[in-house]
Amino acid sequence: MNIIYVSSGCSDKQFNCLVKNGYNHDLPQAQKYHRLLMEGLAAIDGIDITAVTARPIDSALTKKRWFKSEKEIANYITYYYLPLINIKVIRQALLYYSAKKKINRELSDKETAVVCDIWNQSIAEAAKRICHKRKIPIVGIVTDVPGHRSSAYEKRSVIGRLISKMTDARLVSSANNYDGYLLLAEAMNAVVNKKNRPYIVLEGHADRNMAENQNRLENKNSPKVLLYAGTLHKQYGIKMLVEAFEQLQNVEWELHIYGKGDYADDLEKIISNNASIKFFGDRDNQYIISKEIEASLLVNPRPTDSDFVKYSFPSKIMEYMSSGTALVTTNLPSMPEEYKKYVYVFEEETVNGFKRKLEELFSLSEKELYIRGMVAKRFILENKNNIVQAQKLVNMLKRL
Repeated sequence: MNIIYVSSGCSDKQFNCLVKNGYNHDLPQAQKYHRLLMEGLAAIDGIDITAVTARPIDSALTKKRWFKSEKEIANYITYYYLPLINIKVIRQALLYYSAKKKINRELSDKETAVVCDIWNQSIAEAAKRICHKRKIPIVGIVTDVPGHRSSAYEKRSVIGRLISKMTDARLVSSANNYDGYLLLAEAMNAVVNKKNRPYIVLEGHADRNMAENQNRLENKNSPKVLLYAGTLHKQYGIKMLVEAFEQLQNVEWELHIYGKGDYADDLEKIISNNASIKFFGDRDNQYIISKEIEASLLVNPRPTDSDFVKYSFPSKIMEYMSSGTALVTTNLPSMPEEYKKYVYVFEEETVNGFKRKLEELFSLSEKELYIRGMVAKRFILENKNNIVQAQKLVNMLKRL
């Protein structure tokens, strides 16, 4: 089977080049999601994969207007980076026509299917038009649901909110007419799959290469480290986590925080008065993974009472579990039941609830925490690695 993968996903080399040149600094999660899935597909016997990519270049970060098309082969994936004119409206029009032309050329007599990120709208619409015309199956990847996102990202002005609402409605409407869907959470299906087409739920994919990273008990931090890495918006529970940690009387532990968001300024003030809380700002993913391996406990404090939570699954959960370090998390509605044997769960999502659970976990031995983390790593890498998950997508494509 020949699979054409339409998205903003790049090779690591290309993405790092965009970051180095100042064209992008804020899409590592989306980049990692698409790269891992493409590499998983490419590792399956009999699958040839071609990536048609609209590079994630942030127009606000550069005055450069013209980006030429490029071709790259990396990890058995052939990447075609579409040409781009960095001017609004023209940018999307060129991406649409370039994607349409490239996808049409790549379709062959061999069994072919198209997979695309449905919210990358210009190239997704190009892919749909070609596929419907030539009767090629197309599967839409749904990574979030417009209208059901965290309010931390909403525009604050009345006009901005109105425009955002209209745009979201248009995006959801455009989600129709795919032959199948790849969803991150079951709740997404009722919103985007109005015609009851086939779908699979893959909450994410763990990087199979994490099996090579050695997590040894003797290499853990001293003092012990509770680590949070991710978005620093108050709505994501980071404020409650910090307040709970401040109330603990435990000199054997430190709280290490990585990321950026609206709570960063508050953190700067807090750490000046509390030596056991350390804030390291935003770092690249490989560096953070190395620190996750050295930590004794990882934490996901995201509250579950917000509407957007049931329509998403934090990719950080998979990364945390793949590191081999124990994880404590809120009881996410999108988290499959099978995960709960391998992670610790906050029973109550309040400052006191967080405090009580952390006290309980901090009383456990280093060895007990270590074993819990390593068992979770085995589960996630055996059952949810990017090749295993990609095979589920291939099975659906074959049915289509």
